Amino acid sequence: MKINDNTIKELLIPFQEEGEQTPYYCIGVVVATMAQTMILGAATSLANTYYILGFTESKLVMIGLDMLGKPSGSAILQYKDIKNVKISNWLLGIGKGIEINMVNNSRIKFKINKVVLGAKITKQGENLIAICSMLNDKFK
Repeated sequence: MKINDNTIKELLIPFQEEGEQTPYYCIGVVVATMAQTMILGAATSLANTYYILGFTESKLVMIGLDMLGKPSGSAILQYKDIKNVKISNWLLGIGKGIEINMVNNSRIKFKINKVVLGAKITKQGENLIAICSMLNDKFK
């Protein structure tokens, strides 16, 4: 499956409520933990999990991608269930790290690059800036 702007928009449509838009989307990765890195060594990239992330006014939609870039499950995080969000620069400004802390004390960490190699997403960098701004406004 080719990942591009149109493919992402089509994949996000089933998660939209009537009249709702998904104004910002990007591809993010949950990187391998230090323990996985020590165990897998050079094959650490196999433990990375890629997601299409869609941000609406009320929720975050996460669509998992398998190794071939095909959708492999999904999850929805309502903003009301998020306690706080921490955003940091990653890898000399090439992207951002986003840590989402939930009210049930669980946590998700994403790395989002400004550019995604192998995918034709024209708005990744632009959307990343808007996503960070939106999250900062919602979770100050």
